[in-house]
Amino acid sequence: MARNNKISLCENYLFEDKDKMLALSIPEVDVQSVLRVRSAYTFARDFPSRKGKEIVDYVMAEFGVQKSIAYEDLKIAQFLLGHFEKASKDFHRWRFNQRNEETREFARKMKHPMAMAKADADYAKYNNLDKEDTEPIDWEKIYIQPFFPTEDPSVIGLKPIPNLREKITKLKKKYLDEIESVDVEYEDVTFNSEEIFKTTEEKENEKWQ
Repeated sequence: MARNNKISLCENYLFEDKDKMLALSIPEVDVQSVLRVRSAYTFARDFPSRKGKEIVDYVMAEFGVQKSIAYEDLKIAQFLLGHFEKASKDFHRWRFNQRNEETREFARKMKHPMAMAKADADYAKYNNLDKEDTEPIDWEKIYIQPFFPTEDPSVIGLKPIPNLREKITKLKKKYLDEIESVDVEYEDVTFNSEEIFKTTEEKENEKWQ
């Protein structure tokens, strides 16, 4: 399978159940590719400090594939990690909750109630548990405001002028008739462009030269 097609497949079915993918007539070999990328993705997400080689070794051991295939799976998993992180804050929220849970568990084992309370407070704060869930906007109920052209100025608060078009016609005739056309002779204009565009400072300096 071409890499772009594989990326697209993984984007659509990365967390889909295996049996459902097979029921959708996705070939077994492609389903296995998705499962490997999912495994690499999850490993990289759960252990962000691990190196790429460790993830490749994990995929090879888990699925019995060659190193080249495991590296290709890793590249796609890394691409999806970046793609999903940019798309939403879900990944960062998930990572925070994982680390928060580890911190709270460590505080519990150390019998440190203050640290446990702090972890619980952070969990509530960063997951917005103190706020009401916002209802999704039903975009289908939002309609574009219709606009209709009109010559009535009262719609914007102006007083209408009676017989406006007739008055405009009379004024145009009046002033256009008063305009007299005069033939003039064309004259070449000569000027020194450098002199015209000199700055005040340049002109002052010339006086003292």
